[in-house]
Amino acid sequence: MGTKLERISELAAQNPQMVFTSLYHLINTDLLRQCHQEMDGNKATGVDRVTKESYEANLEENLSDLVARLKRKQYRPQPSLRVYIPKANGKQRPLGIAAYEEKLVQDALSRILRAVFEPRFRDSMHGYRPNRSCHTALRALNQLIEKGSGRAWASRGALATRRLASRVREFLLTAKASAYFELVG
Repeated sequence: MGTKLERISELAAQNPQMVFTSLYHLINTDLLRQCHQEMDGNKATGVDRVTKESYEANLEENLSDLVARLKRKQYRPQPSLRVYIPKANGKQRPLGIAAYEEKLVQDALSRILRAVFEPRFRDSMHGYRPNRSCHTALRALNQLIEKGSGRAWASRGALATRRLASRVREFLLTAKASAYFELVG
């Protein structure tokens, strides 16, 4: 399956204007099997309580049934299991845990969409990308600010580094001031 996705990735990189109208056929037994093999078996189970090992007991039958439901457009994801994780401040953070088949379908769709869109993203884009996070974005921003030459440009050359640095400083001062007044008031 990797070669089909690699080919889509190449086409997307070569022609950013290209529109892919039919990608549904890529969700097949091979891709879902690959997703299953790479799935972490230690993850929590969803409402179906199906583990990787139990799904693997009838893997080929389960995958062919899943593909058939997807092709007939009769696949319906099960609701996510809602659990709450305690936070340091005493509150709880809600977390939704998908059923095993839903995790497989989500992973397959993620791989297809990544093959289409990843080549179109600029290197400066960090949101929801593999091996990138708000931390890598802040590191990149910090490097631009540290250059301090005024010649480094962020976000398509729209903001010069000096202007950006002053806005960041202004934001941080405002944030500190508002936090102070929330504590006082």
